[in-house]
Amino acid sequence: MCARPSRRRLLRTLGLAAVGGLAGCSGGGQERTPTAHTDTPAGPRRSVDLPPYATFVPDTTDAVLVTMSDRRVDSGHQVGSPPETVRDPLRYASMTAAYVGALLELSVYGTDFGFERGRLDVSGLRRALTVDTVGVLELPVDLAGAIADAKDGAGTVRFEGEGRAVIANADGAVAGLTTDAVVFTPPRLDTESPDRIREIVDTRAGARRPKHEADDGFASLLAEADATGSLACGYAPDSAVETLARGRAASSPVSLPTDGFGSATGAVFRIDLDNGEPPQPASAVMRFSDGATPDSSATASVGSAATDRAVSRGGGTVRITGTYGWDALSEFEGSLLDGL
Repeated sequence: MCARPSRRRLLRTLGLAAVGGLAGCSGGGQERTPTAHTDTPAGPRRSVDLPPYATFVPDTTDAVLVTMSDRRVDSGHQVGSPPETVRDPLRYASMTAAYVGALLELSVYGTDFGFERGRLDVSGLRRALTVDTVGVLELPVDLAGAIADAKDGAGTVRFEGEGRAVIANADGAVAGLTTDAVVFTPPRLDTESPDRIREIVDTRAGARRPKHEADDGFASLLAEADATGSLACGYAPDSAVETLARGRAASSPVSLPTDGFGSATGAVFRIDLDNGEPPQPASAVMRFSDGATPDSSATASVGSAATDRAVSRGGGTVRITGTYGWDALSEFEGSLLDGL
């Protein structure tokens, strides 16, 4: 069920381990040895830079979910909560990413991290995303001021390094800071990820190598992403995106589509919500292990509600493109704050 959460539940139990239909998450905070997954088709490298949020993803993360916050389509429409029924995984995953980005933005206001909120320039918010169970808001941060607040007040500076810090408040809630991001575990009763928070700030500050430098398969998949739009990216080279989604569905407050991805080991779904009025362009890239036949059920359902739909196949990669008018997106319409 995708019942609209109450404000209290939103701020206390917001879980982002698996949302938007692509649940590529490892256990919160558990460090893993990075591996180069040569069985995942690398596909053609695009002659463009990776999206700027690539440096938030540490090399210890074996599977990733990334969501972005672009939830306004035009002056007359606002993305609300996801519908109960999943009919098109591409539309559902990408639009749910916009919804989750909005929840991330709200949730940071519900926790006192031990420094003045004015240290975060929320007016300069560039994007919201998740890495495993950890939320990231990319925005300007007064890092020196936040560290001073924590030392002078009730906060505790657990770690301080060049261009980064990890701060805990009196209740034990932890936030990682760089000069351009706040990294935190969205309020939830049973999930803490202090180790992952430290890994992310280290990676963003250049003290740890990012995952795309350790895993060519992930780098190639992320090259299919973009810096704009509403995007969901799942990567599970040792399993399947669908398997991980199904395993996380029961504990997530946002219902997940667990069917339709077949045996895909990586996928990037995105809808561009930055171009004003619909139709909105969308694309999906699904990767399958060497020798695996792309599932007909997956390729049939992804993008099924789009117009101008086109499907191409090459090796273990399936690409789907299309556009969505507001008639196809209207089931997401609504104000996020209604009823909170």
